[in-house]
Amino acid sequence: MKVHIQNLEVSSDGKYHVQFSSELGNANACWQGAPPQLGEGYHVELSVGEPLTWGVDILSTVESTHRLEQESDCVVIKAKLEAYEDDGLAVLRLGGSIMMVDTFGNPPPLGTVVEAHIRELTLSDTGI
Repeated sequence: MKVHIQNLEVSSDGKYHVQFSSELGNANACWQGAPPQLGEGYHVELSVGEPLTWGVDILSTVESTHRLEQESDCVVIKAKLEAYEDDGLAVLRLGGSIMMVDTFGNPPPLGTVVEAHIRELTLSDTGI
């Protein structure tokens, strides 16, 4: 996914926190690796800090638009459930990108649009 860095802060423990924009919306995330430059665009991989539970953190939705947005203390991602493995690994399609998320519980059918509430979203520069 391509993002543009709008703001960069460094926490007391040395972690980088960014506000970013993308074609699918705006949100906040942790940044992994060398700090990004303000105003620059990066192709990134999105990852989730902890497993999500079906029916609690990740739910079916009737909305069909893929997007991401910041909601108070979490990032909300609306994406299509593209694949699911027996070990709980879910593949979500978010626009032209995919992201893998560890999950617990029983997922909806493949092809369902889901809404994931993510407390810790991390971005990593792919170098593309």
